Amino acid sequence: MNISDFLFTNEAYQFVSQYMAPEMLIVIPVLIFIYWLMEQTPNFRKWVIPYIVTLFGIGAGVIVTKSVEDGFLQGVLAAAVSILIPAIQAKVKKSKQAVAILEQQELEKQENKDEHKCEEQ
Repeated sequence: MNISDFLFTNEAYQFVSQYMAPEMLIVIPVLIFIYWLMEQTPNFRKWVIPYIVTLFGIGAGVIVTKSVEDGFLQGVLAAAVSILIPAIQAKVKKSKQAVAILEQQELEKQENKDEHKCEEQ
């Protein structure tokens, strides 16, 4: 499966493309990059990032769609998607780490039980 097949058959893409203009889909990676740059900047207040990304999204929406009303809506949608993607990735990463820790603890418990049984015999 090549990348274009994956993108166009992906459920997330199908969902987003119902509400966003196709030309706005290119704005999402740009906004994610802006989000990442601001997040990596030292001494930058993290609470400001969503507001700035939203302003960039609205500006890009107005430029791309050539309409203030549509551009505003499309920009807010693109910003929301670009803000949610890193947040979801962080949550998935945390949950994978938590699962790995729980699995490790379960293995240690099992090993302790096995050792305890061997000592009793």
